[in-house]
Amino acid sequence: MTFGEHFRIDENYGGSNFKAGEWDCTIVKAEEKTSQSGNEMVVLDFDIPEQGQLKYYLVDDKSSEEAWIRTNQNITRFFDCFNIQRGNFKISSWIGVRGKISIDKGEPTPSGKQYFEVKRLIVENNKQSQNNQGYGRQNTPPQNGYGNRPVQNAESAYVPQNQRGQQNNRQGSPYNPPPVNNGLDNIPF
Repeated sequence: MTFGEHFRIDENYGGSNFKAGEWDCTIVKAEEKTSQSGNEMVVLDFDIPEQGQLKYYLVDDKSSEEAWIRTNQNITRFFDCFNIQRGNFKISSWIGVRGKISIDKGEPTPSGKQYFEVKRLIVENNKQSQNNQGYGRQNTPPQNGYGNRPVQNAESAYVPQNQRGQQNNRQGSPYNPPPVNNGLDNIPF
């Protein structure tokens, strides 16, 4: 083998040719991993023609009710952006699918460098209505119990994971504060 035998021109030696804005992209890689905080996630590589590839992290965060709601919104937006059937978690079928994203520079690092990142997944209106057909898992309640929870006395029925199975003694928690009795709760309506 001689020096330069396998050389191919690659003008992306400066790191990227990214430009802020909205761009069509293709999913070229999807890999299941665990986040630093222990959440399941899929790491996606989006290829933007003539610019390069950006990573996007689709995290399944069930740490609180708000995180669970945000996760469902993000995953639904992802499915709609790439016109993937909602509830299709066979990630190998996502490779090669096209969508539209908005990119821009992120916050500066401690060293002052800025990198481009995916700021938003763009959903075209016609994709959202076409993708409402559902997939086998869409209407089944999640295993974490958030989807099918009764609400009693207008209080949140959410119980943090570390308190599951324990009786709520009405002492309150950040997720289930005790009701406020301001003297108005016995007004007949």
